[in-house]
Amino acid sequence: MNQRALPITAGIAGAALGLAAMGASVPALGLGAGACALVCALLASRSGPEAQTPTVDSEPTIDSSAANTSQITGDPVADQSLTVFQDSTTGLFNEAYFRVAVETRITAARRQLRPVAVVILEVRDGNGDDHQPADALAVAAVVRRTLRDADTACRLEDGRVAMVLEDTPEDGAIWAVERLRRALNATAATGKTQMRWAGIACYPAHAFDAKEALAKAERAFLLAREWKQDRIEVAAVD
Repeated sequence: MNQRALPITAGIAGAALGLAAMGASVPALGLGAGACALVCALLASRSGPEAQTPTVDSEPTIDSSAANTSQITGDPVADQSLTVFQDSTTGLFNEAYFRVAVETRITAARRQLRPVAVVILEVRDGNGDDHQPADALAVAAVVRRTLRDADTACRLEDGRVAMVLEDTPEDGAIWAVERLRRALNATAATGKTQMRWAGIACYPAHAFDAKEALAKAERAFLLAREWKQDRIEVAAVD
């Protein structure tokens, strides 16, 4: 029988016994009516919605596709697997990571009132008009040894190296590139010449957001690239 029908049946039986007790003046029937009322109350309390046994949901499943494509917020390294952001040739971070890193570092610097430098660097073997891309692995090794742990080095899709230098104003960024240039000189093969062009843009000296910093660093790099020798170009202040 349906659980909701049991209290109704018990209630009808109790009412009938009560009427019979009144008509026949039989105490036993009155007791029976009271018992039926008690049963009715008990059944009603057990069949109420708040007294029902809660349903235990099965353990939630994890969508593997969503787990593998977490959104990037704050520090990109903490948010996604490093392999997603690695350059396959050098093991440095890739261009996608670089663009996110510029955004997050400048956002953090704005809160902390700290400077950030964006650097784009190209290293070529040869001189004048006769040059070709330098060994990417050798350049990456020098970059790793020279930069600080807090700095970020990436390899762009066109082979250039891009860096985000934490807590670094314009003069500090120039010195960081100069250290790189000297380190590359020290590791260059005997008799081999190299050219290095670098463009630098700093927050907040030259730009107030990531988009502007990237654009100005690129513009400074193109100006440096016009020279047929080593050149570090710093973004102009508008």
